[in-house]
Amino acid sequence: MEAFTIDTTELLAAIERVLDPAPLMPVIAQVLVRSVEKNFQAGGRYSMGPDGQPAGGTLKWQPTKRPHSRGVLQDKGALAASIDARVDGLSVIMSSHLVYAAIHQYGGTIQHPGGTPYIIGEGGMAKFLRKDGNYPPGVQFTAPHPIPIPARPFIVVQDEDIEEIGALIAEA
Repeated sequence: MEAFTIDTTELLAAIERVLDPAPLMPVIAQVLVRSVEKNFQAGGRYSMGPDGQPAGGTLKWQPTKRPHSRGVLQDKGALAASIDARVDGLSVIMSSHLVYAAIHQYGGTIQHPGGTPYIIGEGGMAKFLRKDGNYPPGVQFTAPHPIPIPARPFIVVQDEDIEEIGALIAEA
């Protein structure tokens, strides 16, 4: 019987790359960071999954009531700039160091302690003042009150991200 020799070097290297996705994890993290950046640029890209958790989709964030806002979650760009992705073994952990990130991601109600100075301006609208003690006549102060904050999920994985990650794995 005749023996055949097959060079499996390339096959074994491909199997090792697939079996050890660790080298791909930093690239996958960058795919997810770019996706979150797109979420901010679009003003939200999500849907609510059957489990009640945000998933990829086309819903936009609920508009803010602040008339001077430059866009939902984008007044100064601090939240978008705070998104960090780090690789931990075979996981990508996305986070923000900002204390208010979670209330925007998941929604909730904050309890305002009150004491914010304001006056009633033209048209009956409240005009809020700085807390510097230099108040005009007729100043009033807000009472403690709840402020509902709607969920505006920004860390959301899109279907296109899954496809891009799948292509990266296939190419490895």
